[in-house]
Amino acid sequence: MSEGVLERDKGCVLLTIRSDDPSLELGMKPEWGVGNQLLLAGFCKKLRLKSDIKGVNSRISKALSGSFSTHEVQWDTAMTNSYARMLVSEGNGVFLTLQNLMAAGEDNPSVKRQQLVKISHKYRSVIKACVDHMQLVADSITDDTSLKLRLEDQSQVLFKIELVWHLCEIMFVDIQPVGALLTRLVDWIRWHFPECETWVKQVMESSDPAQHPLYWDAIYSYVLQGRIDEVRKLLRIRRSIDADELVAMDDLLSRMPVFSYFNTLSEFDLYWHKWHEECKLTLDRGTFQLSPNLEKICQLLSGKIETFLEMTNLCETWYHLMVSNLLYTNPCVTVGELSDLAHDYVNMFGGPMAVSDLDHILLAAFELNALEVVKESSQNLESWWFAAHITDLLRHVGNFDTSHDQGHISLREFLLLDYASGLASHCSMWQFAIDYFDHCPTYGQQMMECFLERISLQSELKANKILDIALKRNMTHLANTVCKLYGRKALQNGRLGSALTWAIRSKDVQFSTYLAEQFISEYVRSGEFYAPSLLDNLGPSVLYSDKLTFLGKYREFQNCYANKEFKQAANVLVSLISSRFAPKSLWMALLLDAIPLLESEQVLFDDEQTYELLYFLEELSSIKDESNSELDKKTQTLRLAIGRNLMRAHTREKFGKE
Repeated sequence: MSEGVLERDKGCVLLTIRSDDPSLELGMKPEWGVGNQLLLAGFCKKLRLKSDIKGVNSRISKALSGSFSTHEVQWDTAMTNSYARMLVSEGNGVFLTLQNLMAAGEDNPSVKRQQLVKISHKYRSVIKACVDHMQLVADSITDDTSLKLRLEDQSQVLFKIELVWHLCEIMFVDIQPVGALLTRLVDWIRWHFPECETWVKQVMESSDPAQHPLYWDAIYSYVLQGRIDEVRKLLRIRRSIDADELVAMDDLLSRMPVFSYFNTLSEFDLYWHKWHEECKLTLDRGTFQLSPNLEKICQLLSGKIETFLEMTNLCETWYHLMVSNLLYTNPCVTVGELSDLAHDYVNMFGGPMAVSDLDHILLAAFELNALEVVKESSQNLESWWFAAHITDLLRHVGNFDTSHDQGHISLREFLLLDYASGLASHCSMWQFAIDYFDHCPTYGQQMMECFLERISLQSELKANKILDIALKRNMTHLANTVCKLYGRKALQNGRLGSALTWAIRSKDVQFSTYLAEQFISEYVRSGEFYAPSLLDNLGPSVLYSDKLTFLGKYREFQNCYANKEFKQAANVLVSLISSRFAPKSLWMALLLDAIPLLESEQVLFDDEQTYELLYFLEELSSIKDESNSELDKKTQTLRLAIGRNLMRAHTREKFGKE
């Protein structure tokens, strides 16, 4: 038994193996399996001389003379545990919706863009729901610290994915004109940095909100996020203390221009600069000199960078600082300016040495470098989920063209195939992989078939699912293979009826014939058919082999006889005898079945049919190996019955009566 612990550090992966297999102490030979799987075998090199084993302890020496085991090591990623199944399943639904929309071929670029924005919103909603679910589960765990920490770590991974996706939506999908761009970025900051709301809640629930330690930090945080109405509400709490200064501050805040209230960019820009100059003049006049906290707010409104840098503890990140400062210095910032500005604020926040993996991804987004976003995300977000889905979305938007393709395969398809491969190797998520393979036109079908061939058929339900997938996609070879494998498995378990069903579905004539013979042998032994309802519903499948045809026709004869449709039963029996499909071991049984019909009051066999019975009896008599009194007695009875019927048939034919 082997246990594996996977650790990640600065892009490197460390795998620690704990095992009681002594052969592993000599070294290991690894081979990649499917998905998150590694196969390890002890390094087995033959020792030719006794001197070669000097210094090797007895336990290892003993192992050298024995057999070596292969160890399978598997690990979960952030996207393959049970708690992230929501992300996989819901994300799969959004993915299919997007493919269907694009297949519909909307011609209007504006409508198409709106559809893509809605799809992006759905993806973000799925990620957010998964983050909240994971955090809720983690908060409820009290007795398993390891699981709690693991869930919190995975929740952080999903938080980063949501953060990056939201920024990509702003920069690449929901492209806004100058003025509205910063509004979107402010919403981005508000959405992902909601801690100030928690502070405000604590302040308002206290007995004296104005004296709460977090009162001013909450106000500053609201100012940094452009929540002016909330700032004004909080400041009114202190109106009785600093009345004049608060009235002046409230007046400034109330007149702050908002882009959505103006019809044109130039009009907004004119009013904003006028308001901004007034903020600076108010600050220079020392209006808030006696109230340092209000003065600090006025400094923020004036865009004083020194004050912003003093509040890096409230901004938390360089991009929060950048968006907050631009809100009060350059609200009409353009997309092209964001790249240089982003690097400037990185330098203010610790420089390149302090840049994290997440920062590299965000910088690439601000630089409008979608390829770099995908590359960095693939390396640092522990999952192909984000890279695959964002690339698919951006390809439909038009951010990736054929210049990003890898040889004969597009970057989109390459990432989707890799993500689908990981899903296909997971015991409970392999069905989601099928949808992704379906939308990979170059290699999707081939890879799907390879994976499906390797799935263990643990139950009939699973086999039916795979068969349904194969038949819908015209994978005839795979469908036949599944049917053959499960048919043989059913036969090994003694389920003859199920085995025949699978054999017929596989259209395997040889296997179907063999099983039909088993049915016949069972009938000869017991006098009853195994699974008669199955034989009654063979339909066109009876044509696969002579033995199946016999089973189907013989059951038809038995059913007609049971339903007292004697004339039809006689016709079927003669047809069955004429075809010679029946094994010789049943020839006598067929003739004996005819006796009640021959002795019927109504003449059921005409001349031709009666002669056919007689010929059949003669053929049977000619191949008897030895005399048998019982068999001779049956033969004599049959001759008499056939003779009487022949006479009655002649009479009816000649005189028109029985």
